[in-house]
Amino acid sequence: MMLTFVGAGSPTIIAHNLQYNKPAPAHTTGHDMILSQHSTFVHPMNPIELKIIPNQTQDGLAYQHLRLRITTQDGIITPDDLQGLKLPQNVQLSQGIVIEGRGAIWLYGYLVHECHPAAWVGCYDPRLEGAVVVATHKHEVSVGQVLKLSLPSD
Repeated sequence: MMLTFVGAGSPTIIAHNLQYNKPAPAHTTGHDMILSQHSTFVHPMNPIELKIIPNQTQDGLAYQHLRLRITTQDGIITPDDLQGLKLPQNVQLSQGIVIEGRGAIWLYGYLVHECHPAAWVGCYDPRLEGAVVVATHKHEVSVGQVLKLSLPSD
């Protein structure tokens, strides 16, 4: 496996199969991904972009901010888009995770499930200007608690 950087500004990484010296086939699981310098995981055929951004709450609690973005022109996804969707590899499960971005309720359900091993999981609510903790394995936060935070920049 070899990684090739292409593009200017935000480099794109493409996985190559060294045995044949050509791009890895689309069916190569785990290797057919595109990564940008901001820890974004995008499956080439998946319209759901997930980005991890280190951040902290207004009270100084460090967490991982999971920003989701739908990349289709019309902003519509289907349940089939969950197939092959994985969290970015650099997620630090020792910290909490806040999920933020426009998405279907079933997408949020899937992401909360995938984030379950993390210290805690919260969902950002712009009306509350914070994240509502929906699951926790730590005593530092409790379910239903609103963690005030400022959204990180990309």
